[in-house]
Amino acid sequence: MALVDWVRCIHSDGWHNAFTDLQLFQGKYYVCFRNALSHVSSEGKVVVIASDDLHQWQRIGVPINTTGDDRDPHMVATPDRLFVITGSSSWTHPLAVRGEAESQTRSYCSYTDDGVTWSAPQQIYRDGYWLWGVGYVDGTFYNLAYGNETGFEHESKGLFLLHSSDGLDWEKVSQVSPNGTEASFRIATDGSMRVAIRHSDETRLNFATAKPPFEHWQLTDVGEVIPGPKLIEVGGQEYIIGRQHLRDPNDRDSIVDRRTSVWRLEDDKIEHVLDLPSSGDTSYAGVIVQEDESVLLSYYSQHEVKYGAEHWTYPANIYLAQIRL
Repeated sequence: MALVDWVRCIHSDGWHNAFTDLQLFQGKYYVCFRNALSHVSSEGKVVVIASDDLHQWQRIGVPINTTGDDRDPHMVATPDRLFVITGSSSWTHPLAVRGEAESQTRSYCSYTDDGVTWSAPQQIYRDGYWLWGVGYVDGTFYNLAYGNETGFEHESKGLFLLHSSDGLDWEKVSQVSPNGTEASFRIATDGSMRVAIRHSDETRLNFATAKPPFEHWQLTDVGEVIPGPKLIEVGGQEYIIGRQHLRDPNDRDSIVDRRTSVWRLEDDKIEHVLDLPSSGDTSYAGVIVQEDESVLLSYYSQHEVKYGAEHWTYPANIYLAQIRL
């Protein structure tokens, strides 16, 4: 039976803190997230906090703070280096708000060898692509990038698998989906890559599978959209962690609240198994599966702040939980 061992707030400063990731690097735990005034705003930057014991957390740096809205940061660790990779949106008009002008996307990377000093952020891959689900497997970096060659937000996006030997220079391997956005992957015991995908039409969750060299993908529709899907394996079972939309039973188009939730994935179907304490603007988890198969989980939520109808404009906090699946 799935259960929550504990949950604690690890960062709260009155700002909108969101889109987390979690890594263990050289014996210390690191959480990265976006720090800004609201869910979408031009001053967004990437903050990293760290802890030796999962209780006391210290802000250790702002590795990426460009002139754009730096958001959805992801971390990946090798034995010798910790990387932060983020997308950045910039508008064609500097004072524009969302919907009033075109935005363009670039991805940036910063890294540290000691957990203290960070490299200057540098653009990685091409304009127009958002490098999202990043991982490091057997000496190779993989990334699921979505976007298009024009870089403009309103145009259709494809989802592509990239690889790299150093985390900085990336090459395209294949197209995973013609219309995917946020995605994460895992490598199964048979060597195949399995990918959970937020469909770009905002209605569906897709799943993709390919055998090495990951060039030919089988796509499956597995259910209602899950923003920020995080695909993991625990005890031989696959799970997806992401945002659940709670809908009005009398009007399925009306979302009444949101949760950070866990689903079991089996036979191309998902089954809800657990909700974390959460509400409002929430989810986008970082995960560490520990030796005893308990799961450390970072996420953000507004369940301990007072927010209004436009919840995305109110503060949000960063949380850490331990769960068992």
